[in-house]
Amino acid sequence: MDYVRACPGRKASVEYAFICVAVAFFAQFLTVHYNYGGNWTALFCTGSNKVVPSQLASERIYTFANRAGYDGQFYHYIAHDPFFERGLSAHIDMPRTRYRRILVPGFAYLLAAGEDRYIDTAYLAVMLGFVFLGAYWLGRYFVLSHHHPAWSLSFGLVPAVVISLDRLTVDLALAALCVGFAYYTQRARGWQLYLVLVAASLVRETGLLLPAACTLSCLWQRQWRNAILAVTAVLPAFAWYFFVSQNTPAVTSNYISPVPLSGYVARLLHPTAYAEGPAIYWIATVLDYLALLSVPVAFALAFYLFKRRPFGPVETAMVLFALLGIFVGGSEGVWTEVYSFGRSLGPLPLLAALHGVSSGSWELALPMLATLPRIGFPIGSQLVGILRGLLG
Repeated sequence: MDYVRACPGRKASVEYAFICVAVAFFAQFLTVHYNYGGNWTALFCTGSNKVVPSQLASERIYTFANRAGYDGQFYHYIAHDPFFERGLSAHIDMPRTRYRRILVPGFAYLLAAGEDRYIDTAYLAVMLGFVFLGAYWLGRYFVLSHHHPAWSLSFGLVPAVVISLDRLTVDLALAALCVGFAYYTQRARGWQLYLVLVAASLVRETGLLLPAACTLSCLWQRQWRNAILAVTAVLPAFAWYFFVSQNTPAVTSNYISPVPLSGYVARLLHPTAYAEGPAIYWIATVLDYLALLSVPVAFALAFYLFKRRPFGPVETAMVLFALLGIFVGGSEGVWTEVYSFGRSLGPLPLLAALHGVSSGSWELALPMLATLPRIGFPIGSQLVGILRGLLG
């Protein structure tokens, strides 16, 4: 009998997914209440160095003094103006690139029916919805590998999830979809996998590597019909990209370098200069290098696992993400901090960890876990604020 059907893990996976959502929301509530005076817009991490759109003045957007802010602020603006009708794209650093990543802000706009007063709440709901999906799929994946569904709670430890809950970036959605991708490729569920591929392509450009991996895997196995279907999964994204190109100026990007590992090596040779004091500098630098040294390990794992199972869908996706990381340059800031490459290249160590679950090789999760200390380090100040508030 099918173990997944025989095991009462489906209901349990739903329950644990709800617990994961509750923990995520409670963590956000505590930091907003005790660190940001109850202003939920602080989670978008808007910097005072940029002009806040006058169209959103009624929101009283929380701004961080003398900061440029973070990516979440731009997805916030997109959620309020997904169709370029209000001029908010003028306040976005790279409008063509940001607007391509429409899934999360687009869902928020639709859920709020375009009403400004509901969009921020809808955005948070969409993020928590992907926490639920990621945790649920992870629970089912663990059950499929003969483990308890309570392991679904570990979805909250995925680096992209931690970062996205802290700064409302879209990478949480891609992390969830990567888990769904690994689960449905093992279960051979056609239409569910197809929806995952369509959604991943709309989260951000790196999500296109999932349908590419499926296509290559199907071609290798001579499953011509499935290969064609996998290709069609990117058509909604390309249609949206075309619409965005008609409404945004062209940009010149140096994201990809022809020299392998040039961006990575440059980052290794040039540590970030932190100005918070010697203790903070040394702790942050050590944790930086711990995370950085895990990157080539993840690259090596991708090619090793691909050699063991050529053109398996997960293994192929890992190799594609590894190649992306190998040829990512340094001029776009991907390698500047763990918050950047931990999100952009996050699917690779996540897929490696999932491979370890199914194969019983838990050490494959080490590259992903190595980034957590540095990601959690700046969150420590928020924890201090929460503890001060709770203790009066």
